[in-house]
Amino acid sequence: MILKETMQKILTTQQPPAPPVNEVAWSVAALFAGFFALLVFPAPIALILGIVALLDCNKRSVNGKGRAIFAIIMGATFSLVFIAVIVEMAFL
Repeated sequence: MILKETMQKILTTQQPPAPPVNEVAWSVAALFAGFFALLVFPAPIALILGIVALLDCNKRSVNGKGRAIFAIIMGATFSLVFIAVIVEMAFL
């Protein structure tokens, strides 16, 4: 009986909705692309997404600039590595 009442109480108690997150979806996508830039091939994608996210963050004044900057740094760094590898393979 007590268990049944407790379960009903738990199931009928509603949680307040989570507060809206004031972030740009582009910045989250850029962050993940920045992590995957370590694989070198998605690095240009991380660079492009980071630039788009940073422009969107500046336009709308929302959070996510750090993620966008991280993606730009990772994308640019590993894009240069990718280009260096291609150039090195071309001259072998």
